[in-house]
Amino acid sequence: MYVIGEPGDNVKGSIDVKFVGTDVTAENVEQRLEDGYIVHPAFCDESGKGYENGGWNSELSGIWVAKYEMSMEENNVHKDTNDTNTGNVITNETIKAVSKPNVSSWRYISIGNSYTNGMEYDRSKDSHMMKNSEWGAVAYLTHSEYGRNGEEISVNQSSKYITGAGDEASSTTKNKSGIYDLSGGAWERVAAFNDKDTHDYETTYGGAFAGINQTSSKWATKYSLDNNIPTEAKSKVGDAIWDVYVKSNKGWFNDCTNLMIPDAPFVGRGGAYGDGAMAGVFAINGSKR
Repeated sequence: MYVIGEPGDNVKGSIDVKFVGTDVTAENVEQRLEDGYIVHPAFCDESGKGYENGGWNSELSGIWVAKYEMSMEENNVHKDTNDTNTGNVITNETIKAVSKPNVSSWRYISIGNSYTNGMEYDRSKDSHMMKNSEWGAVAYLTHSEYGRNGEEISVNQSSKYITGAGDEASSTTKNKSGIYDLSGGAWERVAAFNDKDTHDYETTYGGAFAGINQTSSKWATKYSLDNNIPTEAKSKVGDAIWDVYVKSNKGWFNDCTNLMIPDAPFVGRGGAYGDGAMAGVFAINGSKR
């Protein structure tokens, strides 16, 4: 999933967000929650804090998110990506990434190439691969009264990875105005990485943004996690992991909650079409590539 632009101006149909403060840190989040509110880090200016929680370089009133899982078009015609020869490629003048319904989603692509394609989707709007924090923001909005109001989003159960399958039951808003494919379909990667990688997966598959010596940026978030950290602690403020964790690697709605480890330093969200109850907008799993 791509984030397409960081709009600073309100548009028709948008929610006017009033910022009440942006000093969100791990140290003060508990107090902020006791006070009854927290500004989600995805909308905060974290340029002076090393983008530690997945923030941006300015305060934001919202973000634009692609409506469907991305798919590939070659010369303006849909193309299935059933292997790495067709899928693991960079966009160019003839190969484009698009967000459309009723087509197979783009698969068999490395996370690094996904990241590059997200950046190149529309540089004028600062497009990029969705970050873990941005997925968390969408997940919370889906769960809120502005989304499904506590009702679980339905799983896209298309074994052919058809985007938008499941109709409005798979929408974040329970109607056509929402975002689709956040539960089921294909696992979706987000721009996050664990710098404790011991297999060189980051350089091999995610060198465009990840690595032991890389730091967080406004486009990607670094985690530093080893195998001794419990699941509920493998998270950051706002990424919809620790605060939705229940027990035994399960979160809300029984969604799986397995964050990256040194053997799997990247992050997948949403689950796949055949994951059943373990799929969902709060599902997360480590990935090697």
